[in-house]
Amino acid sequence: MEQFDKTKNTFLLVMSKTSRWGIQSWKLSEFFPKDWINEKWNNGYRITSLAYANGEWVVVMNQNTGYGEQRWKTYNSEIPKEWIEQNWNEDYSITSANYGNGLWAVTMSTESQLGLQSWKTLSEYPLEYIKEKSN
Repeated sequence: MEQFDKTKNTFLLVMSKTSRWGIQSWKLSEFFPKDWINEKWNNGYRITSLAYANGEWVVVMNQNTGYGEQRWKTYNSEIPKEWIEQNWNEDYSITSANYGNGLWAVTMSTESQLGLQSWKTLSEYPLEYIKEKSN
């Protein structure tokens, strides 16, 4: 699952018949599914997507993602900037992030092949920031 459009009250779901990733599992839950994530990690799954909509979290996990170790953090109200910066310094990259019901959820992974990252939080679409960073 990719995104929830609040203005239209609809989900955008992307599904593929073939994927570079292996077996997929997902969890829909009113609360962030911490125990389920840990159970899946123990079976070789990695978080590939996070979303929050209509009062529920959706977490998608896949096997054979190519990601190394993962860490995740949930944080009330503000994005956990210091935690992200600390993990960047340890060669982790942000591989998923979402906000819902007053809670940020961020996943960081090693071996993601993503390179240098930055982020910006705005209430409107950050077109100028994207243009600036793309140059």
